[in-house]
Amino acid sequence: MIALHQRTMQQTSAAPTCRLRHAARTASLFVAFLLVSIVAHAEPTPRVERIGDYVLAAHPRLIATDEAVSRVKTLAKDDESLASLIDWVIREAELLLDEPVVVPEMKGRRFLSTSKRVLERVTTLGVAYRFTGDRRYADRVTEELLNACGFESWNPSHMLDVAEMATAVGLGYDWVRDTMDEATRRRVVETLLRLGISHLSDEEAGWRRAEHNWNSVCHGGQVVAALAIADHDPRWAETALRHVKEFSPNTLEQYEPDGVYPEGPGYWRYGTAYQVILFDTLDTALGTDLGLLQRYPGFAKSFDFMRFAVAPDGLTFNFSDIGARPGLLPPLVWLARRSADSAAMLDLGRYAQHVIEDETDRERRYYPLSLFWWPGHKNPGGVKSADQPTSWLGRGPVDVAVFRGPWADPDAMYLAIKAGRGNLSHAHLDNGTFVFVADGVRWAIDLPNDSYNRIEQLGLNLWDRSQDGDRWSLRRNNNAWHNTLTLNEQRHRVDGQAEVVSFSPEVPGQTPGVAVVDLSATLGLPAGQATRKFTFDSSARRVVIEDHLSGLQPGQYLDWAMLTRADIERADTEAALVLRDGDRSMTIRCELPLDTQLITESASPPPGAPDSDNPGVMRVRVRQEADRRGEVRIRVTLQLPPKSAAHNGR
Repeated sequence: MIALHQRTMQQTSAAPTCRLRHAARTASLFVAFLLVSIVAHAEPTPRVERIGDYVLAAHPRLIATDEAVSRVKTLAKDDESLASLIDWVIREAELLLDEPVVVPEMKGRRFLSTSKRVLERVTTLGVAYRFTGDRRYADRVTEELLNACGFESWNPSHMLDVAEMATAVGLGYDWVRDTMDEATRRRVVETLLRLGISHLSDEEAGWRRAEHNWNSVCHGGQVVAALAIADHDPRWAETALRHVKEFSPNTLEQYEPDGVYPEGPGYWRYGTAYQVILFDTLDTALGTDLGLLQRYPGFAKSFDFMRFAVAPDGLTFNFSDIGARPGLLPPLVWLARRSADSAAMLDLGRYAQHVIEDETDRERRYYPLSLFWWPGHKNPGGVKSADQPTSWLGRGPVDVAVFRGPWADPDAMYLAIKAGRGNLSHAHLDNGTFVFVADGVRWAIDLPNDSYNRIEQLGLNLWDRSQDGDRWSLRRNNNAWHNTLTLNEQRHRVDGQAEVVSFSPEVPGQTPGVAVVDLSATLGLPAGQATRKFTFDSSARRVVIEDHLSGLQPGQYLDWAMLTRADIERADTEAALVLRDGDRSMTIRCELPLDTQLITESASPPPGAPDSDNPGVMRVRVRQEADRRGEVRIRVTLQLPPKSAAHNGR
């Protein structure tokens, strides 16, 4: 084991090693002080039975407790989906036995991919050990932990890296410490304190008061690590609890009132996964959630947000950073277990199938944990489609409105609309944007974010969300290349709050669904008004988008845009296009102003631009000048063919 560890460290490239050494040398005096404490507490201490007001459970106490394992084994006897997931974890663990330990690698300023790989190894091998008792899996976890303990730094300059590694080492230590000798335990504890907990306990860290995913991830890592070694020194756990009580509300408030996650579904899966890990760790180790779930009911409501954020094609409404990804995620399982209503709407059979079959998912490190979050009832196919609402409005710092067809129909129509503010974390200038899916095709798309590391290497400040920030120079981030409006080719106001000001759900076959977004502040119209009205009619198989601006100067102009990957051909007039994807089609027609031409243009950037290419993506655009009254009206209809025609040949 030691020889393998040494070989691994020798494989590390010179540049990453230099970066890691630099990070280690720049550790604060606060950390140096902590090392004295570590040495002083190096010898085993009597078991700590309480952390503040809470009884501390014995090891293993973090998520995969003896009680949790027993419960899951019992459920699996009558639940084929759960049983198949347990088998999948064990198969994956068996494959990892022959893999070399993780090699540390810096990518730009991040060590994060290394931390994530270690966590995936630990959750897979560790959970396999907890279910089988097979010592090979435990020894392999120990090998990964000792390897990680040999890294000179976990890169505290980017604290997410430290938090994920601390989570990995904390969980692994808790789960397999019974197989470790005392010297190994001591080394893991000392390293976890020196490279992890000491940094995560920094009172003045900028992420401590954050309102975004960093808050959840870093506090989650701090809690896991501190409770894992609470027998060694309970002071770190006491500090972690104090921090969670004081600062977790900053991010939990962002879910209020309806569960919408302001950073979008892509970052929901990250921030919420760690918030769930934090809560489940507190519950299994101390029997408490510190009263936070009751104080912030919007967190539980985010189940509905994510359920409606997933279109019938299985991919998410990917506003803000991150591309459209599958929406069957581990935090949904945890939320479903806590709510009978939510559990009734989660198709656990589909979830298990996704986990087992999708080998490309980059978030696989959470899937083994979801075994312990499994709802205690059989619901292999979810509730009947007719029992589920098909229209939803969620409010918060970001408003999201969704209309869709029947849940059981993979070809159902789906329209999702976003309003918010551009200067929120990971936001784009995309107020008023939408995606439209129908007949299994995503007709109106939202581009994924560009590579963080690539943009940073170009010298652009990707994280400057001010009005003139570099962030908005990228096509994938600015309003001109989203499915929204652009006035005089200007950027949206980053501080201009857009809201859904009117919403009525669709009653299929009777009344269409309607959502109205106020874009006045977004477009910088203090004396005017800008509204965007969406009408969703699944019976007529169409969506109508009506935009009205007033208070403009004559000659000012408005661009209407929609991005698509479909093939495009001209229809019967200049004001209509036919979009095709295989044997599926949709007509897009501009009805106001009359005789307006629909313009099509490639979304690929010009030579020399910092943007990544967008191959196969086209922008459909309408440009209209303000009339003499200072008004602009644009009405566009997205019309699908009759159902029988749409499915011809399928």
